[in-house]
Amino acid sequence: GTDPDSTNSPIYKGPLSVNGFTLVKAKAIRTGWYSSPIASSTFFKKGVTPTNAELINQPNEKYKGSGATTLIDLKKGLAENFSDPAWLGFREQPFAAFFYFDTAQTITSISISYDKSIQAYLMPPVEIELWGGDDKNKLKLLKKAFPKQPTKEEKDAVIVEGIKLDIDPSSYKCFKIIAKNVTKLPAWHPGKGDKGWLFIDEIFFN
Repeated sequence: GTDPDSTNSPIYKGPLSVNGFTLVKAKAIRTGWYSSPIASSTFFKKGVTPTNAELINQPNEKYKGSGATTLIDLKKGLAENFSDPAWLGFREQPFAAFFYFDTAQTITSISISYDKSIQAYLMPPVEIELWGGDDKNKLKLLKKAFPKQPTKEEKDAVIVEGIKLDIDPSSYKCFKIIAKNVTKLPAWHPGKGDKGWLFIDEIFFN
């Protein structure tokens, strides 16, 4: 996640091992030359795929992808193309969905893949809740998180990012995730005071 430089960053010599969501940044450097721009890529660990998903709140009609299946089909969206059917877009109401497994799965983390395209009003969630249980009527809260929000210096960001929630090992057949979108964009944003969008293309269970 940190910006690479010629003095402190490791030199790439072979494959990297990642665990869960990881943002990898790299640049090419040669003595006597200007260094290249930073290249960034996001990586997610596939983990175990739910048998089924069910939306509690429906996405915006323009950005509904393939419904709940969009979240577990392992198809990633492009940050600069939020009309890609890999994305589900939420603005009028928070993202909320159930995820089901045929047999109880021991989960230690979940990762949410989202589109951060700030000029297009696509922001990270402001609050996330993760629930788990043996069925959707008997769930307990496993984790609540408040992701860091972008600053004015990031106003031109266009990137697929992830939020990884680590939890105590939990073995359940049903999980519920709620992710709330920004209700008022910050004062430095061109759309200050308006609602932000939350675009999600995939949820990963590990």
